[in-house]
Amino acid sequence: MAKPYLEAGGVPARTAVYQDKAVQDKYPFVKPMVESWQGGVPDYRPRFPEWPAVSEVIGEWGSKIMLGQVTVKDGAQTIGQKTEDILKKAGYYDGKKPLLK
Repeated sequence: MAKPYLEAGGVPARTAVYQDKAVQDKYPFVKPMVESWQGGVPDYRPRFPEWPAVSEVIGEWGSKIMLGQVTVKDGAQTIGQKTEDILKKAGYYDGKKPLLK
């Protein structure tokens, strides 16, 4: 059921489906997505006030990438730019943001 779940827009936990060449060809995001899971900590999320806004950007544009509405390259660039905009507005780049303790 992993492949039909993937076809319906889900992210299956059974990783064997991601080894399927047809799946990799149809969904170019699969290979980098699976690689990003290696060595990660699934319960981790950054703990800073702007994280919810950054998470929204990642969710929106990550979904657009997975649905094929934008290319992986364009979606990743948009995520990067929008994230930088959020952090710049918050004062992270000009040194005005006090460090959290």
